Amino acid sequence: MRAQTLRRSAMAALLGLAVSNAGAAAADRPFDPAGWAWRWPLTIESGDGGFARLPLTGEIVDVAALDQRDIRIAEEGGPLTAHLLQQPGQAAPRVVERSARLINRSYVAGEFERVVLDFGSSVEKDHIEAKLSGRDYRRRAVVEGSADGVDWATLADDALLFHVSAPGESFVVDTISLPRNIYRYLRLTVYAMPGEETRFSIEGASSALRRPGVAPALYDAPAASQRVVTDGMANVTTAEIDLSYRNLPIALIQVDAEDRYFYRPYELLGRNEEVVVQWRRTETGEREVEVPAPWRSLGRGVLYRMEDEDGVLREALAISATRAPYRYLKLRIHNGDDAPLTLGDVSVKRHAFSQVVFEYDPEKEYVLYAGNPVAGAPRFDLARAAGPSLQAARLPEAAAGIPVRIAPVEPLRPWTERHRAITWPALAIAVGALFVAVFRALANLPPEQPEAGG
Repeated sequence: MRAQTLRRSAMAALLGLAVSNAGAAAADRPFDPAGWAWRWPLTIESGDGGFARLPLTGEIVDVAALDQRDIRIAEEGGPLTAHLLQQPGQAAPRVVERSARLINRSYVAGEFERVVLDFGSSVEKDHIEAKLSGRDYRRRAVVEGSADGVDWATLADDALLFHVSAPGESFVVDTISLPRNIYRYLRLTVYAMPGEETRFSIEGASSALRRPGVAPALYDAPAASQRVVTDGMANVTTAEIDLSYRNLPIALIQVDAEDRYFYRPYELLGRNEEVVVQWRRTETGEREVEVPAPWRSLGRGVLYRMEDEDGVLREALAISATRAPYRYLKLRIHNGDDAPLTLGDVSVKRHAFSQVVFEYDPEKEYVLYAGNPVAGAPRFDLARAAGPSLQAARLPEAAAGIPVRIAPVEPLRPWTERHRAITWPALAIAVGALFVAVFRALANLPPEQPEAGG
């Protein structure tokens, strides 16, 4: 028994040594760039080795995968070097819902509707959403807070709530931002529009707390081209913007309008390509066809500039895009029955690009590879063991040189086209199984009973 145990231990040791040697051999094997489209030589600030950081650029982000999983750093002519991708701080807040009972509803015809939100105890919150009845309204709202339901403090007195109709769609602004507060009660008062005698109601109201991280720095995203066109039939003004690079982490769009007073519904759309390639089956075989790339909706709302009852000018011309990863933007503004809105420049801000932290030897040269649509994310111990502790801001900075094209990137065919040998047999089996199931169901039907008296 003891001899058998020793033999097993020896075999395990030999196997472990073989695996270790195989892993070392794989680690020393030169990186094969087949499948990658681009490479950049890297230069590193003077340092004694260890770790360096490489801030990505628009050129790299443009050709890399959306999540940058295909980025690799290797020694020139040698193996991969351990690296990890560090994303900048996320701007999207986490929202914590705050439930409340709606009590003490009141209404004065032609003036206002009021309701109180009772949270049951002191809870932190910073905005309120109100659902109102009616269409095509612009109503002013006031929010007050109270700890006891007796003494009230004004939290917001200049909020505007909108509903604007456009052909086939509608645009709603229903959120009121508040100072962070812990009042048990919030009193929401919504005022009727001038001349609005028909009763409206506050159909629902809720509150929540946004928990954002540290506000990230924003950077200009210059437009390579920008044009504004107006569709006279639909009376829609459209600003089309090309930001030069795909996958830009867009944060904010600022609209410049020359008109003095207005409020117009808008929709913001984005995409990364103007056209996409599709494979079409014809009588003579398959051929590639270019079709317009679909637009993705990034949000909708209302742009406005107006004076309130006190003559104070108020406007909302900034659109938050929350890291929308696109190159092309389309801003569609519905003018309704008004003259087309006169747009100036539409400026765009982006978040910081990601950066790559990697191990380096000052005696060696390094290359960055990107542009492989089928590559998976690399797995290095560096990311799992040292990722959170690496303070990239203190590391020597690397810079990417002039890119070199390795090979063109072939458009990736749909999965069903790339695996036709599997797709058609699987489809045939599914149809056959469906036929058998239907046949058995019909065979198990009870026989028809003769009609009574027949």
